[in-house]
Amino acid sequence: MKRILITGAKGMLGEDLSDYLSDKYEVTKTDVEELDITNLDVCVKVVKEIKPEFIINCAAYTLVDKAEEEREKALAINLGGARNIAIASQEIKAHLISIGTDYIFDGLKGKPYVEDDLPHPINFYGASKLKGEEEIKKISTQYTILRISWLFNGKRRNFFTTILDLMKREKILNVVNDEISTPTYTIHLCQQIEKIIEKGCTGIYHSSNEGYCSRYEYALEIIKAAKIKDVNVIPVKTGYFKLLAKRPPFSALENKRLKDAGLNVMPDWQSAVGECLKTV
Repeated sequence: MKRILITGAKGMLGEDLSDYLSDKYEVTKTDVEELDITNLDVCVKVVKEIKPEFIINCAAYTLVDKAEEEREKALAINLGGARNIAIASQEIKAHLISIGTDYIFDGLKGKPYVEDDLPHPINFYGASKLKGEEEIKKISTQYTILRISWLFNGKRRNFFTTILDLMKREKILNVVNDEISTPTYTIHLCQQIEKIIEKGCTGIYHSSNEGYCSRYEYALEIIKAAKIKDVNVIPVKTGYFKLLAKRPPFSALENKRLKDAGLNVMPDWQSAVGECLKTV
């Protein structure tokens, strides 16, 4: 039975991934209390004690707007943490799987990004995650970087659960229609990560649900799937909310490398919305 160490196990993906993989693998769940990825000595000590064959780094600073103000903290986790985990995994020759983001792209391509497209982040969160990728590539000889987009499930605070909550209390919702990407369901991503583990795939892969939509279209699909009829969704521009960080206008990802290898298991995002609704 393969031994797997998961960091950030109390986060949205880390929690679901820990539960999903525990039935089939020997999983050690850690969060900042057990393994602070910003501390190299702790990373190396814990990794050497557990001796996992795979390390899945789900720990990250993901507050996109706050990252503009907390740049040192974002870098400490997304850059420094990635470096430390890469060093620790290299010490025992473990396979490192790290979770990336669509926000490393500027969104100006006008169609979904493939793995070979040149990154150009337009906010500090995206920049910090890209620096983390670069550190992993420099240090690790056996790594997989999975870039994902608009992660959601039915338990944690995210766009999906926010819309579900708002539509119970509000009759009118203002939702941006000029930010486009792909909602990605944690459970489908867990299934894709299991496939990566089984095949030992290395390199950079895009791993989002199929298709893409604006946040406005995403909200409409949630409301439609939930069979709610008395909520009016109003499309607005991103500037309406006066957010600190710029968002890429079109950051959808194409799972090209997974498809080329015959390993893509991600269904379309509409199916993901319907499946997730059954859990809430």
